[in-house]
Amino acid sequence: MDGIGLSVRGHRKKEEGQGPDDVRGQNPRAEDVLLEVPIEPSRTRRSPKSSTVFEPLRIYLHYDESVLNLPTEKQLFVNSSLLPEAAGYWEDVLRVARTEAPIRLRRKCTSSFYYYRNEKKTVACDRGCRAETNCGETIIPADHLLQCSYCLTSDDCYTSGEQGEGVKDADFILYVTAISTKRCDSVDTLAYAAHCQQEALLDRPVAGYVNLCPSALSTHRHDREILFSTVKHEILHALGFSVGLYAFFRDENGKPRTKRNRYGKPISFNKEFGYYDWDRNTITTVLRDDWWTGEGKNEAMTGTHTQNPVYSRMTLALLEDSGWYKPNYEKAEELHWGRKLGCDFAKKSCGEWINNKIGKGELPTPFCNEIKHDGQKSLGVARCTSQRDSLAICNLVPYKKEFQWKLPNSTIRQDSRCELEGNNRDGEDILEVPPLNLTYLNYKKKVSKELIQQKCKNIQELFRIQVYGTSSRCFDFKQPWRERKCGRHSCQNGTLYVAVHDSNFYPCYYAGQHVHIRRITDGWLREGIIVCPACDEFCSQCKEHEKTNNYIGNY
Repeated sequence: MDGIGLSVRGHRKKEEGQGPDDVRGQNPRAEDVLLEVPIEPSRTRRSPKSSTVFEPLRIYLHYDESVLNLPTEKQLFVNSSLLPEAAGYWEDVLRVARTEAPIRLRRKCTSSFYYYRNEKKTVACDRGCRAETNCGETIIPADHLLQCSYCLTSDDCYTSGEQGEGVKDADFILYVTAISTKRCDSVDTLAYAAHCQQEALLDRPVAGYVNLCPSALSTHRHDREILFSTVKHEILHALGFSVGLYAFFRDENGKPRTKRNRYGKPISFNKEFGYYDWDRNTITTVLRDDWWTGEGKNEAMTGTHTQNPVYSRMTLALLEDSGWYKPNYEKAEELHWGRKLGCDFAKKSCGEWINNKIGKGELPTPFCNEIKHDGQKSLGVARCTSQRDSLAICNLVPYKKEFQWKLPNSTIRQDSRCELEGNNRDGEDILEVPPLNLTYLNYKKKVSKELIQQKCKNIQELFRIQVYGTSSRCFDFKQPWRERKCGRHSCQNGTLYVAVHDSNFYPCYYAGQHVHIRRITDGWLREGIIVCPACDEFCSQCKEHEKTNNYIGNY
């Protein structure tokens, strides 16, 4: 935020941006972020308008002493697996205009004022620098810092202290800590991250931090997967997917997408939320630190950790629109959520979508409207996920008393909630997560006996006639089985074939066709009807078949 000061010989005394005490999402306070970090660009890029060569991103990991103080098993997991793999993922996905010189970071000033030389994009503190400069919970090593540049008046400037060697062969420094902070008090917080310094030429973040909540660190196999997914998500906030950075985005020619003032900063600073406002030609809708769950569901950059998270082309496209990165779109993962459902699904509220579908006598897929449980007999209806790779159950639960809507975050769209009849609401964060089918058993996962016993009172009932494996998919069954089952599938000569445990394969000629199953398993008669899905849900090549009334199945 620009203050008022005396301009002499091209200098301007300015005040550092001030933000609120609270931190919304991953957005750091403005005073915690230092801009104008001077880094020598590569020979191929001396100005924002020159041609650019993009090369794989290089992330330097610096581990704080707090990580080294973790128990040995957790320390090894963090140092040798969790952080290298999470950072390595983004090094593999993103390319950047590299710098030639080492990264040397700015020192924080003793006051909130500084002097700025516009033509050189250099900054000097007013009267001196702090003894220590932090990035998140980390005290930045002196070897990573520039000399202290300071001025007593606009034409009386000095440098003091030693200049560090900096970090060579890196495009981004990530400081890793494991400290039990106030933000870690929430049982839902595993880790958090943000950027802390941005370079002078294009405003790209060049330093950031991630703090791992020690109580959430676990080396169990299942917990490792969730932690890996979470840390990847948090690192991306530090790299650029942050509401505090949208106003700094640039186009493909390096030109700012948001108008700048004479000091090269975005024109408007939002004191309420603590970030610079972006122009509508930068982002035309309300954006937060994450995609909304109703629009992205299992997109990894939604605000809630969801099952089987993926980084889709949508997220990679936003990173490309920053002007700082060129993503490798071949690394994008497929987002099935909302696929081929049209503009109504993307633009209207989930409540309107559900009500319209129910009015037409259709299932409200991919949302749901079945009660998860009523506390008595019903334990919910199992359904297939939209990609048919898992069994799922609706997360909608009844509230015993009248529900009062609250809007704690003004950035949430007023029409984003699901307006369902009665007091039935989704069992997750009410505003952020619409009623969804949540996976409880995945055909690909090896399920331990202990886990099965926790989830199912009758293990034999779970596995009768079902098949789990890489060729298994979830099929709808007609009554008397009011449930879904995992079975095998095969694609042969343009026709989909399905089977259950130890049965023959039967052809599915068209969507909705019935395949009759009648067999005795372990002394139990199992009888039901598989409802065939569409061939193109499973097979890359499909033939057109005429509908038939012939009996298909076993007798």
